[in-house]
Amino acid sequence: MEQGTSPFDIIDNALGKNCSLNLYGCSLQQVLYFINEGHPVIGVTGDREAVVITGYDQESVMVYDPFTGITTAMKLKDATAFFEAHANAFISYR
Repeated sequence: MEQGTSPFDIIDNALGKNCSLNLYGCSLQQVLYFINEGHPVIGVTGDREAVVITGYDQESVMVYDPFTGITTAMKLKDATAFFEAHANAFISYR
């Protein structure tokens, strides 16, 4: 991404053409489908900033922060508000 390559291009280059999925605007509940299918979901949280949703249960979602290297559990209600505040900007792959 340092050279201006989009996350979609990075995913497609790594996994094959048209593998990336633009999930911008989907709700957290909707993107949890991809987690259930075994595909992590990137949540864009700023310019060149993102977290990775790696799992969930009935009460929380697991969020990995690549900057700190720490995975934390966020309550579902808090995670929903957090991602809504960042325009529900999600990316995954098929």
